Amino acid sequence: MPESSPRIFYVPNEFGGFRQLGFRDPLEALVSAGRVASLATFSVLDAIRNGGDAERHREELVRRVSDFRPDILLMQHLGHTGLRRQHFAALRAACPGDFIYHEADPYSRYLHPIPPEAKAAGRAADVVFTVGSSGFSENFRRAGSADVRWIPSAYEPTRSANFDRPIRKDRPYDVVIVANRNRPRLRGLPDWR
Repeated sequence: MPESSPRIFYVPNEFGGFRQLGFRDPLEALVSAGRVASLATFSVLDAIRNGGDAERHREELVRRVSDFRPDILLMQHLGHTGLRRQHFAALRAACPGDFIYHEADPYSRYLHPIPPEAKAAGRAADVVFTVGSSGFSENFRRAGSADVRWIPSAYEPTRSANFDRPIRKDRPYDVVIVANRNRPRLRGLPDWR
């Protein structure tokens, strides 16, 4: 294993049986390939939604990160976790390396603003990755994030078993996207027009 292989602590946006395979699978593959020294994962959202004292779960996150001492702390979509400035200060102190925050939900400035947890994470992070440009990125800059960068959405091909089927030649399209084409007068996402 290379000397510079990092230790990564991953805080996913998961609860119940849902898993962030678009992040988990590549991280685990990097561990298997020896490119990552070790990986620890803890979903504070899952712990909180499973019950018990929410503040105790937030403290558990800080304790786990402190014990692990990661080179990279990767946190993802922290809405509904109740994490605040003091938690992120403790997480920063526990992570001597890079603190990365990833946000894949679209937020607007007024009608669907960034949750307080995401703002606080963005201010504490070394870099914020978001799947939207312009309005999405500006939301984090206004909230105090120093370095905001665009990253494409994670694609999880293992979520669909139909991709293993042979391509049918009798269909007019290879891919069909089912999306929302409404035109709200007030409530639109950034750049929806």
